[in-house]
Amino acid sequence: MLHMKRQAGFTIAEMAVSCFVVGLIAVAVGSATTLALHWASSMRDSSSPYVQAAASRTAVDMVSDDMKAATKVEPLYVPPWPSGTVGATLTVPARGTDTSPETIVYSWAGPGQPLMRQYNSNTAVSIADNVQAFKISFTPEMLLMDNDAGVSAPGGSVQVYAITNTHWVGEYFVPTLPAGTTSWTPTHVKVQLQRNGTTTGTVSVGIYAASGGLPTGSALASGSIDIATVSATAATWANAQLTPTVALTPGAGYCLVLGTSSAGIGSALFDTTSLTNTTYCSSTNGSTVWTAKSGQTLEFYLYGSTAP
Repeated sequence: MLHMKRQAGFTIAEMAVSCFVVGLIAVAVGSATTLALHWASSMRDSSSPYVQAAASRTAVDMVSDDMKAATKVEPLYVPPWPSGTVGATLTVPARGTDTSPETIVYSWAGPGQPLMRQYNSNTAVSIADNVQAFKISFTPEMLLMDNDAGVSAPGGSVQVYAITNTHWVGEYFVPTLPAGTTSWTPTHVKVQLQRNGTTTGTVSVGIYAASGGLPTGSALASGSIDIATVSATAATWANAQLTPTVALTPGAGYCLVLGTSSAGIGSALFDTTSLTNTTYCSSTNGSTVWTAKSGQTLEFYLYGSTAP
């Protein structure tokens, strides 16, 4: 008997099923490839929602980590940031091999602008573009009064007064406060200084009671500025936090005083114009006797909080 051996192969039904499965795989691979290419293209586009969402998460995590590590958080004072810029100045423990505290500044100029991060004196960099909202809340604080000629070096109407252990300078002022204010507290002062060469030491900054438009008694609140943080070639806006917290009387005049225990530490800048409700004054014997000067005003910003 003749036996026929069946040859291996596919039936028409098997081939149809195989073609259908292969087709499904091809469609799936094509769809996955399309999605991958679309995602890759989106990640290269800075305006893509994917990129912006990722950047937002990274920025939030960075700000959160810095805030958790901060030993001090201060508002973003002007200058040098333009009016309307919001943000914060953070002091964090030393990082790396440096033993000095580090400073991190976050700044944002308004809707559509980037959120900038500045580490110490390095150039500020954007950590998120096209930011629509950014806010850090602080204890209420406002700019109470200021005199800013907008200069970065002495010249024209801006002159210098050399501060030494005997030569001190001051400014009598009466701040304009919101209606209904029952007391106010000075919290922060910015003054314009220029360092004398490579000198070291501190400039004391204090708020004093006034008598006849001149400083009297001891400082009600005070702070200090390390002259090493001030430029020797250009005027620098320097910060001084004021302590302790004191409640001062609305409508009364007080004096802002700059001095030092060092000889020839640097100079304070003043403007040769008068400012309403202020009087410039100076001392040549270490603040024992003061003399009023007309037509001059210190370069300064005074911040504080008010109570209704």
